[in-house]
Amino acid sequence: MTNASDVSVVVCMYDRARWREIRLCLDSLGRQTYAPAQVIAVVDGHQELAEDVRQAYPEVTVVALPQNRGLSAARNAGTEKVDTPWVAFLDDDAYAEPDWLEKLVEAREASGALGVGGWVEPVFMADNPGWFPDELLWTVGCSHAGLPRERELVRNVFGGCALMSVDALRDNGGYDPAVGRRGDDAAGGEEADLCLRILQTQPDARFVLEPSAVIHHHVPAERARRGYVLRRCFVDGRAKAGIARRRGAGSLSSESDFAKAVLPRVGQHLRARRPGAAWMLFAGTGAAGVGFVRGLAASMGERRAGAPAPAPSNAPKTTPAVTDPDRTSRVTPDREEVSTCAS
Repeated sequence: MTNASDVSVVVCMYDRARWREIRLCLDSLGRQTYAPAQVIAVVDGHQELAEDVRQAYPEVTVVALPQNRGLSAARNAGTEKVDTPWVAFLDDDAYAEPDWLEKLVEAREASGALGVGGWVEPVFMADNPGWFPDELLWTVGCSHAGLPRERELVRNVFGGCALMSVDALRDNGGYDPAVGRRGDDAAGGEEADLCLRILQTQPDARFVLEPSAVIHHHVPAERARRGYVLRRCFVDGRAKAGIARRRGAGSLSSESDFAKAVLPRVGQHLRARRPGAAWMLFAGTGAAGVGFVRGLAASMGERRAGAPAPAPSNAPKTTPAVTDPDRTSRVTPDREEVSTCAS
């Protein structure tokens, strides 16, 4: 296994109200069986929070951005400070299992991947609502029903629980600041956009999902509501329309597979006497579709105004499975199979 000094961890944060969760996050990094060379906390537009982190964690490198620039820009700012060839990203409202980083590195070395994503378990801060289908857990930043439970090649990793090659990030411009979450909004899609850009410049690049690399992600009560989930689906559909314009329609094969798998999954919920979950899965998929159409209409207007045509996508084809439109997608065996054995 590579020496621990080859990996840094970046945690992006912006909200002092999450101080309890931030402390759990940073404390979990101090207990890793595979110790990172450095931990970098990027504080996005909150000087008081930056000072709190400096006082409580003097061993952590703090990067304080003067104003809120959004998650993508914050991850880029953290990557700029990394002096190791590999960087891991962890959400500030999540905490990692002690072997999280070790499992990510093992998967990276076994597969030769440029990026490895882990598994995100939800921690509902209120009761887990019965209407919430597991297929839509991606809307609250968690791994969802339909993802593989063994190591497997994927189209893109989930940025809040991932190990990435620093060279691949820098050579491809990092995360696009125009894509992704800013503050409390529901935007996303930055991980898919980044990994698709890497695949365009490096067609042989690999990304894998390693389900044994586990983090626990807090889900506040205000996000475990129907309105938030539907809004998140709509915004994701709109973001994917932008990706289709920039990267080509072939980049969204996993989203097509997701849509095809919805009706069978709805039927499973109905047979299990979970009508609320069945309705929510159907409605959420519909909201994503509406967002996609709205996004396409906006993209057509931009193209008529002279925006460039999309570049062809080198994204691998995907197998039919319910997959997270923002996170990971399964790929067919026409790309080399990755061993599920840890090194």
